[in-house]
Amino acid sequence: MIFVTVGSTMPFDSLVKAIDEQVAKGVITEPVICQIGNGSYIPKHCEHFRFKEGIEELINEASIVITHGGTGTVTSLIKQHKRFIAVSNAMGADNHQAIFLSKLASISNIIWTDDPAKVTSLFSESMSTNPSQLVTPSLIADLKTYIET
Repeated sequence: MIFVTVGSTMPFDSLVKAIDEQVAKGVITEPVICQIGNGSYIPKHCEHFRFKEGIEELINEASIVITHGGTGTVTSLIKQHKRFIAVSNAMGADNHQAIFLSKLASISNIIWTDDPAKVTSLFSESMSTNPSQLVTPSLIADLKTYIET
């Protein structure tokens, strides 16, 4: 099962729609569950829900998580050694998710994109590499510096 999460603070219809279209085309053959949050796009080919009290069980069951670029979600997935693809949501202030993911990619092996349409092209890379991990112990200091600037 593939789990898609867009978080709770802003809609990410372009990601949900891109995944739904790939399921419809048969590019994604695994079952997909989408947490769609406040989005207006309703998937036609994926199981979905808006919000749920705790998504840990879905994350644990998923072969891969496709997530928005939120700091909390991404760092939690790294800590859990979970295979994931992060997608920055350009609707965020100053495209902060892309900035965060770009910085994080310089100190870890995360797989990310700023284009929801490119997610499926990253599947094979994600499945053939080890789950994301930090390659430097300075993440906390780096994040603190990033947040302060």
